[in-house]
Amino acid sequence: MPSTLLLSLLWLPFAGAALVAPSSGRVGLSRGVQRLQTWLYPSLLCGQTLLTIIAIGARAPQWRFSLGSPLLRTGIAVAFELDGLAAPFLLLLSVPLFLMSLAGAHLTTRRLRRSLTLLLLAVGVAAITAQNLLTACLAWGVADLVLIGLNLLGTPVEGFPHVVRQLGANLLSTALLAAAVVLSAESGGSLEAPGQVMPLALSLAFLATALRIGVYPAPGSARHRWQATLFALASGGVLWLRLLIVTPPAMWPAGVASSLGGWMLLATAAIAARAPSLRLAFPYLALHEGTVALMASLCDSTAGPAIGLITWVSLGICLTLVHLLPTLWPAGQLPRWGRWVWAAALAPLAGAPLTLGFLSHYALLKICWAQGNLRAFWLAAFSFALAAIPLWRHLLSLSPSRIARPRFAIAWASAGGAVALEIVTVAAAIHPPLLLGLKSVPINMPTLFSFLSGSLPDTWAVILLASLAPLALGFYGARIEQRLKPITVGALDTVAAALEMHWLYEIIELLLQAARQAVDAISLTIDRVLYLGWVITWAMVFILQIV
Repeated sequence: MPSTLLLSLLWLPFAGAALVAPSSGRVGLSRGVQRLQTWLYPSLLCGQTLLTIIAIGARAPQWRFSLGSPLLRTGIAVAFELDGLAAPFLLLLSVPLFLMSLAGAHLTTRRLRRSLTLLLLAVGVAAITAQNLLTACLAWGVADLVLIGLNLLGTPVEGFPHVVRQLGANLLSTALLAAAVVLSAESGGSLEAPGQVMPLALSLAFLATALRIGVYPAPGSARHRWQATLFALASGGVLWLRLLIVTPPAMWPAGVASSLGGWMLLATAAIAARAPSLRLAFPYLALHEGTVALMASLCDSTAGPAIGLITWVSLGICLTLVHLLPTLWPAGQLPRWGRWVWAAALAPLAGAPLTLGFLSHYALLKICWAQGNLRAFWLAAFSFALAAIPLWRHLLSLSPSRIARPRFAIAWASAGGAVALEIVTVAAAIHPPLLLGLKSVPINMPTLFSFLSGSLPDTWAVILLASLAPLALGFYGARIEQRLKPITVGALDTVAAALEMHWLYEIIELLLQAARQAVDAISLTIDRVLYLGWVITWAMVFILQIV
């Protein structure tokens, strides 16, 4: 029975994608068929979510099947396992998609987009439950193909370069993970036995996972779909934690994180603070929180994996709410209490008390302070204040309306799900072990009191810099920015453009284009000039041999 549940989790989205794809437009169809098409996509995601909850409660053991791996000759089988570490990430992937399908059930969505979303969900389940690197690498490769179609749908021509850059980062992460698989197989071991694996293979696996999750200066474009970001958080986050669990702390790349992490936090927060809207700022806020997770998980061998899990769950919930609330309440239809819902949705990104974001920010500052890394400590504290500016700017720009009601009756269920997510955030912040559920996980998940342990002056100082100071400085920073915007717009735009690294991507594209032109020129020279000379030379040799 448990193996059947895990098999259903893997194949139900594939079957759903096949069912959704043929259901084309609504013109000329009866009302019953139209209603069936409206409910089919949310029903499939609802079934997937329920199956996930049942499989987690059933303690499903691993379910294996082998492809033989004839190309690599590693003998590693493609295997899946639903353990306690995969459970929160499975819910983090399926629940947001289900809530968004309810909120947008009244909208006319292209059938191909729904089908690709279900395929991405299926591949995401495979990547999260992957038991070894070979399985995760295959899942990432298939996901890259799905993301090509998902990111290109509805994208204007001017957005194609951003899609190509994001695709390049994904393909690079998949290639690095494939290299880690080959190196670990040639060394006679796997990541389940890290003592026999080459250090280079572990380094490549960590680098591939960091690129998949997204770290600065990775492309923080807002033009790719939010489903792609959700897949990166879920599939990359679980693999990162698995690497930390099976790898000795001495082999972690903690030195790179402690030296470069603070500057990455500052750069992403500065770009987000300069963004004109929350939609454009959120991709860089996601890079900021992802850097917090990677940096904190590497710098603390005891509570590091737990902090990473907390940060990724918090970011996934914020990602869901940021895209769910505008669908429920479009422009001009925000209820009077809608600003409070938005404030609760954005509170974890600002590190507000009683949120998961506060725990991750506080833990990072506490780790940097305990290790004496004062440069990273102050850079992270200042970045938290900068990251709060676009959040306050968005809240201050909201204007409630008297006419505020979801256009579709079932959207109220999605609104209830949004409130439930915010309640889960507060409950998990008060008692973080709730994130692990009932399954046993090799992660030392501390409680709220253990997070706040230590000397009282140091604890309150870190709380001030992690939460209260960013909230206050972000509020006044947003007000000051609005008043000084006509004066500082030119200089700040120049700094933001330099930090976004678009110039670096353009230089790389120009170099690749120049290399392609050089290869074409060489090929043309060989075809037009050297080809005739080689023909005459070999003809003379042939004639001399005959004579």
